[in-house]
Amino acid sequence: MIIFLFIFFVYPSSMGLKQNEKLFVLNNGNVFYVGGNGLNNYTNIQDAINDSVEGDTVYVYNESSPYFESIVINKSIYLIGEDKYSTTIDVQGIEADAVTVKADNVRLWGFTIQNAEGESCSYSGVLILSNRSNLANNIIQYNNWAGVSILFGEYNVIQDNTIINNTWDGICIIGKNNKITKNYLSDNLYGITVDGAYHNNISLNTVYKNKIGIYLVDSNRNNTFYQNNITNNEIGIEIDLSSKNFIIKNNFISNEKNAIFRRCAWYELILGFFFLIVNKNAFLLTNYQQIGSNVWEGNYWNRSYVLPYPILGRRGIFNTFITVDEWFLPNQINFDWHPAKEPYDI
Repeated sequence: MIIFLFIFFVYPSSMGLKQNEKLFVLNNGNVFYVGGNGLNNYTNIQDAINDSVEGDTVYVYNESSPYFESIVINKSIYLIGEDKYSTTIDVQGIEADAVTVKADNVRLWGFTIQNAEGESCSYSGVLILSNRSNLANNIIQYNNWAGVSILFGEYNVIQDNTIINNTWDGICIIGKNNKITKNYLSDNLYGITVDGAYHNNISLNTVYKNKIGIYLVDSNRNNTFYQNNITNNEIGIEIDLSSKNFIIKNNFISNEKNAIFRRCAWYELILGFFFLIVNKNAFLLTNYQQIGSNVWEGNYWNRSYVLPYPILGRRGIFNTFITVDEWFLPNQINFDWHPAKEPYDI
């Protein structure tokens, strides 16, 4: 009898859904439908979001695509597109993000998101201002600044997205403890930018044909870059003013320059005093040495190396960006002491 009642009440509610949609119904509250031909379906995505409550699902059909909207998600819901190739959120002509995530625990899956307008990383295809949200299985493209920006968010997961042809950043991270994994990032100015961020995990991504594949700038610490395919970029990875990051078992293939770093002695000295003040057991010299050291281990550098692989860097007194005739002039070297002899199967 219990099994019969379960089937009676649950199965009819999912009769009109595809197989992969049933999961969302069984794990959430009410379902609000946008587009398509169903009775009482919403015309606009934002209207359905406004009428939903925590734990609901907003399911968007592709028949009425593209949806010319700028969307704000301010409650913990699932926003699901029917097909990422044909369910499109387009902000063309509006100076705004395509999707702004303000609530924690949001799930955003299955869309093409494009044409966000604006002049900073606060204008992005998807702007995440919250924690523990999941952005997966989307195409994010042709946005005027960044494809995806995380601004001071924590424990978000950006996974299995195609992020291409954005004017500046594919992904911009200003936050900590986020996971960026299994994304394809191509034809952006910067594939992934990490700016003043801590304890993020960037792994198993394909970073292809950007000007700079991965760019760390301004006091990044303890971020891990593990088993990424970093290929055909002008610069594979550039690390500026950042320390104690871990670059481990990545493939660097066919980049014009695989890796460079820049440091500033005055900047590091100021940080050394800061660490000395906040940690009574710290010694200035120890912190000063740690500030300048990133860990390179077991990466594949375009061919097999028997000897340690050198990573060239530049250290200035007041300015890390010291060039002559636009050429980068190294005066320091880091080493990958155990470079891989063959590329990883990632």
